[in-house]
Amino acid sequence: MVNMLARLFNVPHKCKSIGTSAIGSSEAIMLGLLAHKWAWKNRRKVEGKPYDNPNIVMGADVHTVWEKFALYFDVELRLIPLQKDTYTIPAEEVAREID
Repeated sequence: MVNMLARLFNVPHKCKSIGTSAIGSSEAIMLGLLAHKWAWKNRRKVEGKPYDNPNIVMGADVHTVWEKFALYFDVELRLIPLQKDTYTIPAEEVAREID
């Protein structure tokens, strides 16, 4: 598949190619988060820590695909609501949700 993508994007034959392509931002976000979940799981296994209950912390202002990812790929969603007249979530609130 990688070589097919490399040819599609006219990568010179002498170049070593690796990677993937996504049709849209939602798919790209899902693929990125899924790769992160696998890396997290593998790291936890090596560390001898539990790896059966991943979670993700985010503000309520994120693209809806982040919530879909949590649902579709069995990841606990820790959603931080936004406050009036505030456009970011405070680091202190994020820290409280991290285990």
